[in-house]
This record gives sequence, structure tokens and C-alpha cells, in this order.
Amino acid sequence: MIIISTKSVLVSFAGYPITPSSLLPDNGLANLAGSLIENGHETVILDYGTVDTIQKLKIPDDCIKQAYDLGGKIIHSMGKEKTPEKSDIEHLNMLKKEIRQIEADKIKNMAYDIVEEIKSYNPDFVGLKLWNGDGFKGSLMIAEQLKKRSKIPIFAGGAHVDWFKERIFQATKSIDALVYSEGEETIVSLANYVSGESELETIPNLIYLKGKKAVTTPMKRIENLDKLAFPVYDEEVYPSMHDNQKIKILVVDESRGCPYSCAFCTHSIKSGKEWRQKSASKIVDDLEMMIRRYNTNVFVFAGSTTPPTLLKQMATKMLDKKLNVDYAIFGNIKSSKPEDYELLKKSGCYSIFFGLESGNRTILKNSMNKDVSVEKIKSVLTESKKSGIYTIASVIFPAPHETDNTKKDTLELLFEIKPDSVPVQFPGLIPGSEWTEYPDRYNFKFDKEEYLNTLMDYKIRLLFPPIFWDPLPYDCDGKDFFTLLKESTDFLQKLESNGIITAIPQDLALIIKHLGVSSREFQERYKPYFFQGDYEKILRMVETVNFSISKR
Repeated sequence: MIIISTKSVLVSFAGYPITPSSLLPDNGLANLAGSLIENGHETVILDYGTVDTIQKLKIPDDCIKQAYDLGGKIIHSMGKEKTPEKSDIEHLNMLKKEIRQIEADKIKNMAYDIVEEIKSYNPDFVGLKLWNGDGFKGSLMIAEQLKKRSKIPIFAGGAHVDWFKERIFQATKSIDALVYSEGEETIVSLANYVSGESELETIPNLIYLKGKKAVTTPMKRIENLDKLAFPVYDEEVYPSMHDNQKIKILVVDESRGCPYSCAFCTHSIKSGKEWRQKSASKIVDDLEMMIRRYNTNVFVFAGSTTPPTLLKQMATKMLDKKLNVDYAIFGNIKSSKPEDYELLKKSGCYSIFFGLESGNRTILKNSMNKDVSVEKIKSVLTESKKSGIYTIASVIFPAPHETDNTKKDTLELLFEIKPDSVPVQFPGLIPGSEWTEYPDRYNFKFDKEEYLNTLMDYKIRLLFPPIFWDPLPYDCDGKDFFTLLKESTDFLQKLESNGIITAIPQDLALIIKHLGVSSREFQERYKPYFFQGDYEKILRMVETVNFSISKR
């Protein structure tokens, strides 16, 4: 069969990059580019998670200062159990509206600029990665402007599609098809469709409109991950990799699927309940290729729970080949093998992210669907720390069915183990999770239509105190959104006041290491740069990290 080559543009616009992790290269788009190129197609990646985007979407300094000053004053009053002054509340609300309009204008202008850049490549089709908040709104603006000015087919994918599926067509009719689940094979089939070689209904993992009805084609997952194309980060394909627009830490697909069905999570729904994994030999070969080709040896493994046997095999092969690497992984307390941690550390494992969620066995079992003992938790986290690995234990608080006693159990466990970081998250509802599908079982109450429509373009407004965020319409255990946020914030502050760092996930731990500062110094000095939009300081930070990586 003769393959008709196509030219495409793959676009990722997530809005303002709010953390250093937002500046990492997008492995999903690099995978798609690799698949297209391997099959004879041309493509280019336009990734706007860059330092320049921070400058373009920056809020004026006077607005930022007013928001910080007023927010701090209001929080201080509430901390002393005083009622904030009415004039301060009114002023901050007015400022919120002003900033919202500034953001909307900047997003609109940038979307128009992106359309012009896309058109300059004269593509046969465009692929959009959908995000939440401004990324969702901006991506829809891009699609709508492209449709007004051309007949270019537009396809969209990403986790947002897995969450909201055909509901996205309620927000736009400018996207020709949505891609759910995995896209590496589907994107090649879509290129063939554009060149007239196939029909939409024959392509797996698609949602498209036929008249007014949404059609969903069957799901197909990639069974042999060794056959995945090598991801492409070459600057001629991925222009944002040039200079210091991105932090040169690459995310590597080593496994997909998760045998655990945590009640709050959708990993096993998107990727399946059985582990699929690359062979250790293929993973290490890919790492060697990335080191040579992209001058980086710092990696984050993408699997939501890397199989322990695969981890051991990978670590052994890295040591056999004397690879000088730093890497981070997701761990699972139940399946972990603490006896392997010293081996992992020697092979270059710098940080592990564990989903602890709670220190109470009843909460873990009944609220999280995580049947793991407190003794196992202690053993795993203690041995991880003992090996010298930066150990992260995330918590969801307050959990469904939370009480003062269960809270006490979690705090006591954390104070005893003292993980290197404890990210704290309030109980959010992810579409498709058990919490969302069986809310009565977990004491959640919400109108599903209202909740999903609100969540689809919801934006967390980090410039403002949580009490000034737009509320999500649900409650848990009779607690509304703001009560849940307050309890979560109070829990986090309790940890911080006892010397436990919060909000450092595994990829950020790698960035901080190569920045050459402590986690505490990062939180106090570098993290505010992103809220403030300090372009020059963020650029210097990225330069420092990339120099550290390149000289290894």
C-alpha cells in the first residue's frame, strides 16, 4: 500500500505555566510525533508550556501586589478569628474581576497568535491537547478561529477527553473528532483518514458527531509497549526545546495500566487494570538514546505504578551499563519491595511518589479502596527514606468519613516517619472515578450535570485565597467546597508548622536537586516567582537546571 504523507501540527496550550513542572517537555506529544514520523508523515509540535508564555500571560505587577496584600490581610484576620473588613472583601472581589478580564484578553490575543503560527506551517490537520481552565478555553478559541479561516481537520486528545468525552461537543463544534484512551496508533489512522485512506468509523478510540449524535468507536490499547515509536524531541520537530524555554527533564513511558482501583482515581479506567510494560532492555536502550540525542540524563517514569519486578530489572541493567542518571518514579505501598530500594538508589532513583492518602486503616479501606496496613506503610516509607531516596507521601484530607480520630492517626504517622514531602489534596471528584460514579457510598452529594459542566473549564485561582476561588458544586460528609478547602489548608499548615515540607512532587524534587537548593529554600524563594510572573528569575532558574543536567 502506498502511504500518502501528511503534514500536521500538534498543539499544547495549557494557559499560564503555574509551576516548574509546567515547563517539562510533553512526552505525550513527543510520542505522537514519533508515531507519525515513523509512519512516513511530517509533523511539528507547538508546545506553549514555555518561559516566554509566562511573560506573555503575566498579570500586571500592581494587580499581583494588591491581590497578595489584600489576601494576606484577610487571611490574617481570619487566622485570628476576626471578621475581615467589608471594604477589603469588596476590593478583592473587584480586583478578581479585573484580573479575570485581563487574563481573558491575554488568552484571546495569544490564541489568535497561535492560529497564525499554525497556519504558517500549512498543515493537513491539527491535533490539540486539551487541558483544564484557561488551557481548555484557549484551545477552543484556537479551534474556532481555525475553523472560521480554514477547513483544516481538527482533532483533540488528552486526559480532558477521557474525563468529559462527548460533553466537550457541548462547548464546541469546531473539533472534528476527540481521541480518548491511547493515541499513538490512532493519530496515524487519523493521518490516513485525512489523506483519504480510511473512514472515521473504522478508527478506534474516537468520539465524533454524526449529525447531532455522538459516536464512540471501540477502545484499543497498545499491548506491546516495546513497539512504541521513539519519542521525538528534536528541535526542528519540537521548537520549544531550543534554548532554555523548557526544563530538559524527559518523561519516559515504561509501563501502563494499574491493577489497583483506588476510589478517587481513574488510571485503571484509562490504561486498564493489568500492567503492560516495556522490556527492561528496551527502556534502558531508549534512555541511552535520549542521553546521546538530547544531552540529558534526568528522567521521570510515567507509569502510575511501575511494576516492582520491572523496576528491579531496570535498575540492574542501568547499573550493568553504568548509566549516570537521575530518575523519579511513582511507587505503590502495597506492591513495593523495600528490599530493592538500595538497588534503586544506586541505579539513580532520586525520588519516589507514594499515594499514602491516610494513616488510618479504616479510611484507607472504606474511603479509598486501598487495603493496606499501617505496618506496611511504615515499613515502605521508612526503608525508602533509609536508602536515601527522596520520599514523598501524598495525602487526601479530609477524606470521606474523616473524623478527629482518623485525622490524629494520619498526623501521628506522618510525624513519626517524616517523609521528605507530603503533598496535601482536598477530596476532588474526577469524572469516571468511583467517588463520582457511586457518590452515596462515599458521602458525596452533587448534581452530576452541574458538577461536570462546572469542572470542564474550572480554573484554580492561585493568586487569591481559597475563599475567593469559584466554588465547585459538591459536598462531602455535609461539608461544602470551602469547608473542605479550609480543612485541607489547615492540615497542610499543621504539617508545615511541624517541619514537614509540603507540595513537592517527584518531578519537582528532581528540578530542585538540579537547581542546587533545598526544598525549603525553593518554597520560600523560587516558588513565588511563578505566581509573580517574574520572567527574568524564572529564565535564570531554568538555565541553572539545564546547565546542571547537561554537564553530568
